[in-house]
Amino acid sequence: QFRVDAVVDRVNTTGTVFLGLTLGCAQCHSHKFDPISQREYYQLYDIFNHGKDVNTVEPTVAVPTPKQAAQLESLKTDLAAAEAPLAVHDAEFIKGLPAWEAEMAAAVQQDPAWQPLDVIEAKGEKGALITKQAEFQLHVDFSAPNNDTYIVTADTPVKEITAVRLEALTHPDLPMNGPGRADNGNFVMTEFEVDAAPVATPDQVQPIKLSHAVADHAQEGFPVTAALDGKSDSGWAINVKSGSLNVNREAVFFPETPIVGENGHRLVIRMRHDSSSPKYLIGRFRLSVSSAPAEGLSLPTAAREILKIAADERTDEQKNQLAEIYKATDKEREPLASRVADLMRQIEALNKAIPTTLVMEEIQQRRESYIQIRGD
Repeated sequence: QFRVDAVVDRVNTTGTVFLGLTLGCAQCHSHKFDPISQREYYQLYDIFNHGKDVNTVEPTVAVPTPKQAAQLESLKTDLAAAEAPLAVHDAEFIKGLPAWEAEMAAAVQQDPAWQPLDVIEAKGEKGALITKQAEFQLHVDFSAPNNDTYIVTADTPVKEITAVRLEALTHPDLPMNGPGRADNGNFVMTEFEVDAAPVATPDQVQPIKLSHAVADHAQEGFPVTAALDGKSDSGWAINVKSGSLNVNREAVFFPETPIVGENGHRLVIRMRHDSSSPKYLIGRFRLSVSSAPAEGLSLPTAAREILKIAADERTDEQKNQLAEIYKATDKEREPLASRVADLMRQIEALNKAIPTTLVMEEIQQRRESYIQIRGD
């Protein structure tokens, strides 16, 4: 009944606004003054009866103001100009991939040791409930706010810390199995921060400068290094162009100099989620530290497992993942990629600000329409 009323309203509004006719008079009988029969009324009704009905979700079209349209066109031009040198650089750099794979394959025969952090306290700055689970995992409850900063406190006996690893983990309790709390399982971690103190004087924590980071995968425009840039409008995310988004991911963060302490350390780790998109929070994770040489830790665990597979037996997805990790080792790529990522974020923000309006789109399986003798 509701959608019949809605379609009737569309017919009557079209008649009044665009045709200047009182079409509604023909809903129950042929029009008494205009040459419009009841059959013709429901023939027009039939046109509107086959549209998608998803309220404000779709289908829609963007209706930018002249200023917004000019800004968008300018940003797209700048993006194309920024992508061109990056593509040239990548094409040249990727030629070294086979040699890098061979070198790394020989180096991954022995995996580095990681010490999971046995957390003392984990909480959300804005109230997210974070609970300890088996295997040193931490789970974020569904009631978490749209944005939050996780604060994790832990003691570790490791005397010299050369890297901190964050594993974002999937779980059936998360949307699409996670590892994030967004509807599609994604997340955007805008900042990753580490404070440390001697375990004997835990109240004397000092911020640790993190120099760089690597990840087994990063969404285009959201590199893991963006979690170290001090900006709230950038960060590490994990969406994919192909394959599954909903898999375990990891990132490794390196201090500028090793964190050294005779009896271990008190660590306070902050994971900020300040994305403008709600619920883009990590849903389940684990933190670990290592004292192995930083050079040997720059290769994520997933990449190590891929490199142990013969080159001719790797899937296309595995090959692409290795290529992305290899690109992340390129120090000269960072300013080029950052420029592209920044422009993409500006375009995304502008697109969100542009108003949209509903349009009509026909469904594939047409509905049956009838002449309603009594009008309903």
